[in-house]
Amino acid sequence: MKKTVTVISALIMATAGCTSVPAGYVVQGTIAGMDTGKIILTNESSLYPLSDTAELKGGKFTFTGTVTSPENVSLYVNGGEDGAITLFLVNGVITVEGDIAALPEAKITGPQVVMDAQALLRLGDSLVNAARPSYPPDFFDLLEDEQAPAKLKAERQALYEQALEQIMAAGEKTRELYKAYARKNPYSPLTVWFIANSITTHSLDELASLSDSLQQQPDLQGNRYLAQIVEYVTNARGIEVGKIVPDFTQAAPDGAPLTFSSVYKKNKLTMIDFWASWCGPCRRFNPALVKIYNRYHAKGFEIVAVSCDKKKDEWLKAIAGDNLTWYHVSDLQGWNNAVAKQFNILSIPQNVFVDADGVIVAKQVDEEALENFLKKQLN
Repeated sequence: MKKTVTVISALIMATAGCTSVPAGYVVQGTIAGMDTGKIILTNESSLYPLSDTAELKGGKFTFTGTVTSPENVSLYVNGGEDGAITLFLVNGVITVEGDIAALPEAKITGPQVVMDAQALLRLGDSLVNAARPSYPPDFFDLLEDEQAPAKLKAERQALYEQALEQIMAAGEKTRELYKAYARKNPYSPLTVWFIANSITTHSLDELASLSDSLQQQPDLQGNRYLAQIVEYVTNARGIEVGKIVPDFTQAAPDGAPLTFSSVYKKNKLTMIDFWASWCGPCRRFNPALVKIYNRYHAKGFEIVAVSCDKKKDEWLKAIAGDNLTWYHVSDLQGWNNAVAKQFNILSIPQNVFVDADGVIVAKQVDEEALENFLKKQLN
């Protein structure tokens, strides 16, 4: 415990002052135990992709480039077959010294924010790994085995749920580490990255205040994570419960445009259902949603489903396969769906409920509460 406190203290005392940075980055590294190969640098983002490849020669490699927004990236050795190194990429000189037998433990030096990020990442990983139990090989197979003894399955289910609680608690401790760093370094690009990636854990008032102060910092101009925070705050102010829902138009499965207001004006209550054919929780919920829809549709309940799909054939196949007889729209842009972005949808399934006047009456009503909610609204 004493050692952990010392590490945390060192982290929150570090500063990331507003100093000038080189025009670009240089990531230079050495990997002991491997003479040749390929290193792939990637931020693994489909919306804002950053990717480069370098040859490993004599165990050494170099990447050069420029980032407007500091990025959390991975360096995959031979496509990841031999492991990976994670680092926070900023403009400046970053040095990596690793061993092929223990890549996650590579020594990383460079600008202070890079080393701060590395210390936070490793401390967070250690907390989560300590909370993660070691399961026997057949642990999950038995959970899914319908013929397994009920008592044994119940015991393993209880162990699994206990492990999830431990991992979630470790995740919360990790977030507290980042929050401590953010309080000490409010204008660090690492702070901006953390806020953008934990945005739903902050209140709208808190985000608005952070957004206003961050936008005043010259070193953060052009930072895409700050842009995400600003966009989120702007959108959130327009989709609060009690406000008139922003209207939208997207293509139905037959290609014809469907405007949302043309639907909600005809019904007592309309649910916007954000989903996708590839979303497991969405598909598992669909059978229950079909029953609820059939029960309450005649009483004035309607659904407009906005899909975060990219492939039209898979979208249509899911609609038919799950017998979803309500309205459907999509621009087939995946997570970049214009309506999903307008409503700050960062995970699915999600929902928004609108009355006949276009007033937002509720958001994110879960499956267990949905039927009682409908009874109350449609009474």
